[in-house]
Amino acid sequence: MSALICNYPYESFEMTNFKRLLCFIFALTVMSLSTFSNANEYIDLDKRSFIKQWIKGKNNKVKLEDINTIVAQSYKQGFKHRIDPLLILGIIMVESRFKKTAYNQSDASGLMQVIPKWHKDKIAKRNIFAIDVNIEVGTTIFHNCLEKFKYNYNKAFRCYYGGNPAKYMNAVLKYKTSIEDYIIVSQFKYSSPIYLASANKQLEILLR
Repeated sequence: MSALICNYPYESFEMTNFKRLLCFIFALTVMSLSTFSNANEYIDLDKRSFIKQWIKGKNNKVKLEDINTIVAQSYKQGFKHRIDPLLILGIIMVESRFKKTAYNQSDASGLMQVIPKWHKDKIAKRNIFAIDVNIEVGTTIFHNCLEKFKYNYNKAFRCYYGGNPAKYMNAVLKYKTSIEDYIIVSQFKYSSPIYLASANKQLEILLR
């Protein structure tokens, strides 16, 4: 069983009581699944799969291969810099809606809208539109902003975005929260005894 959304090793914002309640209910549900011990062989409860579904729902033009890479790189860079991967995904949603070729007149490029002329040292002559490069550089920039302002998120978002930090931060956190909620609801839905019993029944029919 993969770790629940309830565990946020890099979470900087408090969970709401509603989310705590859902997590508690979900935990109780999981504890009741002993009679369905084989169900997890067939039902993927990995929260990353739900994150991918969420992204596809926000921009169905993004290729599955790219979504897989975006999620993998967000986790990789998040763990490296101790930044919640969902926060990185929230930034990407605000900046580019997961369009890897996004570009504007200010030369802001790629998923995290990095401006190459200001970060040549980090890009190191690589393709800034490449998903792994863009997320690596963008996350490094945001991490540097956090360290510069001693993890004051309001100032760090101003540093990264350069505009109205409150409006920008609220937008990022809105999408971060949206992902969290989607994961919780999906995990609860697909781990419920009713759903698992139904899944097992269907498998029994298929295997006859």
